Amino acid sequence: MTRSLDSFLLPDDNDRVRNFREMLRGPVGRKNAANMQGQEACEDFWQSDSSNLKYAKDYRRGMRSNKLTDEVFKEFSRPITNWGPRGETRLPPQFWPEFMALRTPRVMDQIDCYAMSCASEEPPRDALHNAYAWDISQNVHMASARRES
Repeated sequence: MTRSLDSFLLPDDNDRVRNFREMLRGPVGRKNAANMQGQEACEDFWQSDSSNLKYAKDYRRGMRSNKLTDEVFKEFSRPITNWGPRGETRLPPQFWPEFMALRTPRVMDQIDCYAMSCASEEPPRDALHNAYAWDISQNVHMASARRES
């Protein structure tokens, strides 16, 4: 590969990025957030009857069989998003809060699962400081936390 993934990303001060973030903070973003508040975002994913919950728990159980992840990550670890019930999050500064506010708890959990998977690689990798491509449209067991080379 001759170019890094970062070379294809627009800088934060680009007009298209600024317009998109403003749109997410504006009426369109607030309407989407309000729709989610009445649906999945209000419930705690770990207490829900979501069919995706089984896959998330199985994925975490499989990761916990690795000695490193068992020592470092607990069953309910949320190291990246720190999501909680009612859509509450505490995100790292480089995440777009406007965009992440529209993500469901299932997607937040998936991001955390992939981050823990990256940390359990040999050698361990911090997902906040390495380039990864994650397919968060799939259930957590159907995609991998693969590193972009």
